Amino acid sequence: MFEVTYLPDAKFHTFIRGCKENHYIILDYPLTSLGTPLNLKEAMRCVARFLSQGKVYGFQSEIQKITRYPYPFIFINYPRHIDCINLRNTTRIPIRIPVVYSRQPITSSPAGHPLGHLLDLSDSGCLLETAEPLETGTDCFLSFELPNQELVENLPAQIKRVSRKENSYHQGTMFQTAEGPELAKVTKYLSYLKNLQLQA
Repeated sequence: MFEVTYLPDAKFHTFIRGCKENHYIILDYPLTSLGTPLNLKEAMRCVARFLSQGKVYGFQSEIQKITRYPYPFIFINYPRHIDCINLRNTTRIPIRIPVVYSRQPITSSPAGHPLGHLLDLSDSGCLLETAEPLETGTDCFLSFELPNQELVENLPAQIKRVSRKENSYHQGTMFQTAEGPELAKVTKYLSYLKNLQLQA
């Protein structure tokens, strides 16, 4: 998200295309909701915000340079300070393991049910990668084998957000139970990983 001081209530989408550390960041030239370029000038104050791994980052900057050819970019000053707000109540551990997901509990062989991957895992939820998108608010059941060979079966979850990533979809999910034997397996595994990190 990109904001400029003369439009304090307006936020515009853009993309980071590159940077030179401690010098500048390159952004696509921001457009209005109508697709027209913003009226920007060099030395204009601005604010940039972005979301990564459940954290919102933001910093103040200034437009260094505006280019129109061969592509419309803006160069802004590299930030001296970045503010950060953690949106998650628990830390998510990066992971990549196969997962079977279903709208109903799986009572027989998981063969024939959609297969995806878990990309991160916490006590309260996970990031589910799938070939097809699921609607926000969808209830589903997740079955997967943890790296310690514990088998988690039919862990209830709900889709909270969906985003497209090239040829796949990332679904942020929240577990729909605060206790139970399946969630206890996840909690036990995460505690083991945290203890390893403390010992390191």
